[in-house]
Amino acid sequence: METLAKAAYNKRGNEAEFYKRFFTSVSVWVGFTDSLVLKAYQECEIAGVNALDALHLAAAFEAGADEFITAEKKGKSIFRSRLLPVRTIRP
Repeated sequence: METLAKAAYNKRGNEAEFYKRFFTSVSVWVGFTDSLVLKAYQECEIAGVNALDALHLAAAFEAGADEFITAEKKGKSIFRSRLLPVRTIRP
């Protein structure tokens, strides 16, 4: 909802197409568990990452991701993550 739906609402067609292709290719899904929420909470507490981004980061970490790619602009709290290296698709 925060990626594809937001890109569609803001009429960012290229970004929406990227998300569609990406999510179709995902082969590992992480369940919403108490341990995932705890890891996200700890990321909020330690790095000051906002709640939804912390949940996304924790899920990516649990799935074994090497890095986290976001549409956020540099300087946002997500870039303080200690779970994974964070890169942006924004220039």
